[in-house]
Amino acid sequence: MPDTLLNQQNGFIQPVAVGRRRRVFPFYANNDLASTVTDQDFIQRSDYWIPPRLGVDRDPSDPLGYCINPAVQPSYDTRTGLVRSMVRYARIPAQQVSYLGPRYITMPSVPNTYGTSSAIPAFSYPVLASVGSGYYNQDAAAIYTDYLRSLYGAVKTCGNKTPGYATAGTFTLTFGANTTAALNWNDSGATIATAVNGLASMSGKVVTVSNLLNTVTGGSLLIQFTTGQTLTAITMNSSLTLTAANQPTTQISSNVQQDILMADNVTITAHGLDTSKSLAIVKFNGDQMIIAPTAYWGSVDANTIWTSAFGVSNPQAYVATFKQTYFPGRSVLVRTRLTEDFFLPGVSAGIATPSDITVTMGLQNPTDFINALLTLTGWQTYETEGPAFWLNGPIYRRAYTAIKLEDLVF
Repeated sequence: MPDTLLNQQNGFIQPVAVGRRRRVFPFYANNDLASTVTDQDFIQRSDYWIPPRLGVDRDPSDPLGYCINPAVQPSYDTRTGLVRSMVRYARIPAQQVSYLGPRYITMPSVPNTYGTSSAIPAFSYPVLASVGSGYYNQDAAAIYTDYLRSLYGAVKTCGNKTPGYATAGTFTLTFGANTTAALNWNDSGATIATAVNGLASMSGKVVTVSNLLNTVTGGSLLIQFTTGQTLTAITMNSSLTLTAANQPTTQISSNVQQDILMADNVTITAHGLDTSKSLAIVKFNGDQMIIAPTAYWGSVDANTIWTSAFGVSNPQAYVATFKQTYFPGRSVLVRTRLTEDFFLPGVSAGIATPSDITVTMGLQNPTDFINALLTLTGWQTYETEGPAFWLNGPIYRRAYTAIKLEDLVF
């Protein structure tokens, strides 16, 4: 190399760029032409050469580009006394959002943090039956039952219960196409049975009746078929004076027995329950859970519901309306979205060291997953990555993979 060239740029005390700058756009697919990675060759006198300072030295041609080289040895020319080195610069990328297409995720089990896993009876027509098991997840405020694979939420805490029972009035009973004359609230069971057995539609059937309508812990009329079986309910048309909501409901516990239940009023402040859906009730005076269809519960006002599902006690209880079917262990195809954030400690606002890069947890915890299904919609973070070096550092990358919760509704 001629001496005149050796004396350029103050004798090559400062690095001199040579050759062509090689620039790539790592997020071109996202139409991001501002985030760049650039390679540039330099020559410099060997006695003045120092390794590039990561995250400190800047691209002479781009003040937004920071050195991201790993430590590399330059090539040394003994004839000229110069070193040749390649330095890589990168701008701190803007946030990147990519839609990666669908992927399979596995629906987690619902952790049993509180409640019961015993059999669940359901108030159902025409037969009351044990319909599975379930429990209450206190952290997610969710009730899960394997009865129809059902998830209920969000859970509300019950307050006081006002038992429903009769204090006056009349009622009629209907079986098939026939209805009794008006019966009194305090008629004997024998009187009521005579009226029912006298109906033409009762041909070939005989019942006995126990009148418990004035039972202060919860009134009912117990009807037992002693001759002939039935899956057709005897229904009540009530003009009774009741202590709680006037909503008598029929529960058939077998094909020879049924109860006509007087509903209870239960205080649940600002309950906001969906009365068009079934209700799950968890009681802890014996760890009992009941699924009550819409005919067996409803709203009295914003702070009170009526239901015939509680039974005779005044339990500690929690309730929730049906949210969706749910299949633990099932693989589900969902849409995914990847969000990437980038940080250079000492340069990015609020990030002095890597420990300042915060990470929001995703839905890998089963309880968090269930809670998201009950309370959130749209794109939600499912899993996280990093922070970790991007292109070997010193820029850090943090990534969130989100899923569309609506893809999990069956």
